[in-house]
Amino acid sequence: MSDNKKSSTDDLLKTLSNIDSTTELLKFQNELKKEGVPGSFCEYISSLAAEHCLAKSELIAASGIDRTYGYQILDGRRRAGRDRVLALCLAAQCSLDQAQRCLTLAGHGRLYAREPRDSAIIYAVEKHRSVIETNSLLDELGFDALQGAE
Repeated sequence: MSDNKKSSTDDLLKTLSNIDSTTELLKFQNELKKEGVPGSFCEYISSLAAEHCLAKSELIAASGIDRTYGYQILDGRRRAGRDRVLALCLAAQCSLDQAQRCLTLAGHGRLYAREPRDSAIIYAVEKHRSVIETNSLLDELGFDALQGAE
C-alpha cells in the first residue's frame, strides 16, 4: 500500500483481513490518509467537484441547495439528507459508483435499482442530468423531486 498509486478496494480488504493488532490497523489507516482516501462525505464531494474544475460556489448553485446551507454541508458543519447528497452528486457530475460512495460516506442508503424512484435517479446520474432535469424527470414519472434542491 505504500506505493504512490491508489490501492483497489479488493487489495485494501485483503490487507485489512491480515491485520492482527491495533498498531497495524492504525498504520493501515495512516496509509489511507497518505493515499488521499477521503474519510467524510464533505471531503469526497469536494474532491469530485475539484476534479471537474467546479468551485464550491458553482457546485452549490448547480445543486439547487440554499447557499448558506450548502456551505455548511461542504464544510462538515451540517449533515446532508439523502436527496441533498444526490443533488450535490448530480451537480458534481458524479459517476454512479461515486454517487453510491457519497451516499455511504454521508450515512445514507445506496441507490437501489429495484426501487422505482431510485432507478429514475440512477438513470439521471448515468446520463449526467442536471438537478433541474432530474427533478423534471421525477415529476414526469410521478415521484417527489429531490428535496432541498429546487
